[in-house]
Amino acid sequence: MNLQYFASHFLPNGWNIGTSPSMLVNWYANKSGNMVTFPIGISVSKVQRIGILPIRFAVQGQYMPVHPDAFGQEWNVPVTIAPVIPKLITGNVLEDW
Repeated sequence: MNLQYFASHFLPNGWNIGTSPSMLVNWYANKSGNMVTFPIGISVSKVQRIGILPIRFAVQGQYMPVHPDAFGQEWNVPVTIAPVIPKLITGNVLEDW
């Protein structure tokens, strides 16, 4: 099972500070603490327009205080480059409620 929690604080000029690590649970692992990977971390990202398309550049450092003994990773640094899709719905979706 893969669970992801996230939090973001948006800053001016397209900058963002936040976190979005994924917690992993292996239900088939033995019960001696090798079931869960729980990361904590912080990310910094920037949305920059390249031509007409906005692109999000992000880097996140993650530490796993809880991880499987044999093959669990303890640190990682994910790097993301992703296009930002313009919103498909304009206005407030819940406006008529």
